[in-house]
Amino acid sequence: MKFKYISLSVFLGAFALLLSSNSTGYTNNNGDSRTGAISSTVGCGGSGCHSNGATAGITISVELDSAGVAVTSYHPGGSYTVKMTATNTTSNSLPVFGFGLASVKATGAGTSSAQQAGTWSASLPNGVQNSIELAANTNVIEQQVQLPKTSGTGAAGTTYVESIGWTAPAAGTGAVKLYAVVNAANGDGTNGPEDKWNNTSTTITEFGTNAISEIAADLGSVNVYPTLISNTIITAFDLRRDAKVSIELLSLNGQTVSTLLTDEAMNTGTQTRTFTIGDLSAGIYLVKVQAGDHTAISKVVKQ
Repeated sequence: MKFKYISLSVFLGAFALLLSSNSTGYTNNNGDSRTGAISSTVGCGGSGCHSNGATAGITISVELDSAGVAVTSYHPGGSYTVKMTATNTTSNSLPVFGFGLASVKATGAGTSSAQQAGTWSASLPNGVQNSIELAANTNVIEQQVQLPKTSGTGAAGTTYVESIGWTAPAAGTGAVKLYAVVNAANGDGTNGPEDKWNNTSTTITEFGTNAISEIAADLGSVNVYPTLISNTIITAFDLRRDAKVSIELLSLNGQTVSTLLTDEAMNTGTQTRTFTIGDLSAGIYLVKVQAGDHTAISKVVKQ
């Protein structure tokens, strides 16, 4: 009986270790990303799991940043940052977290044929590791220890943020899909239902061959923000090749209201310009960005 008692204790200890081992990274321990990038269970599922289903109580987004500006297209071989942001909006105190990030070709994404797209930086934040998802030979960036929240106390409003360097794939790769999953936990060392998780994904297109890369017929790769402007307006856009750029504010009938920039020579890559428009009358305007022979237009509202 004593032998059986000791064996049961050992078994329970090993089982507890198995359940808590994901604090060092799910992919690292189980060979399974749980991000949704391949055909595997997304997030947490099964017995002994942190909340069997995803919850909207943890809001989450993943974006591709270029020089601090979110973009929706990549320049082949360009340097970017993939940023995951999550927020606790539940009533639970969740001061620690784990996460996963994956980047795969959009073709085959979410299936067993998913293929790695782009290269993650070798320089990672403390407590973060680059793991290999065994089934599809894709890389997953995830925690290697239980991570502290980014801001807040653990209560509602607490944020969990990770930014990882990423080099875009070669030309011809096509669209890339970024996946993110986060598990916000109370840090008690158990896999209780009080811990909450959620996941998301976003598709990043490859730049076209025009001077201003296009991601939509009306906007191209140009970002103009804020869309509700007061005293300043910011334009951010990616150039496929060196070009002379002009920027104008137009009325809704197409008349030039203000010339913000005229034929400024700019280099390939992401360009950002800030303009003061405090003396502009309230109303709706069009921002016209022209690079070489290619034009993109966006709408803004001056309050």
